[in-house]
Amino acid sequence: MQMYAYIEYITIIISYSLLLICDLMQSLLQILLLCILSCILIFNGCYADSHGEKLSKSEFDVCVQECGNQYEECSKAIRELWKNFQKNKKQIMKVMNSCCLRGQSDHSQPSTLSFATCVRDRCGAELWGCNIKKRHSGFLTDREIEYIKQKELRTKKKIQQ
Repeated sequence: MQMYAYIEYITIIISYSLLLICDLMQSLLQILLLCILSCILIFNGCYADSHGEKLSKSEFDVCVQECGNQYEECSKAIRELWKNFQKNKKQIMKVMNSCCLRGQSDHSQPSTLSFATCVRDRCGAELWGCNIKKRHSGFLTDREIEYIKQKELRTKKKIQQ
């Protein structure tokens, strides 16, 4: 096994999306929520701590994908809450952050606890994170249009002050 004198940085981005259909009055209205899990993993080599061996790039990618699948399973518990994002935003973020980062600094926690513990213990990653964004496509409901207008008004008022 060759050891290199320089530090190798690799960025991995994983994206997931959820498709939710809105049950409001119009059957043609759909809300597409795109939940992007952007995980930037910067590490010094690809060492798997639990095995004491260096992972190849392809092995590391597979490992991160498996941890991403674990994150997706964890987030399924709140799938219905996405239908009313504004009302449930705090609860959604609490669960998503838990699925992503719970136990990240406690090395006694199992690798099945969160995405962070999984990539740390199974893949040998030294840095991790999740970025969750709500994206929209398709028609907007009246409620969404009103929310956007109110948000723009608040922003304009802040700028004018």
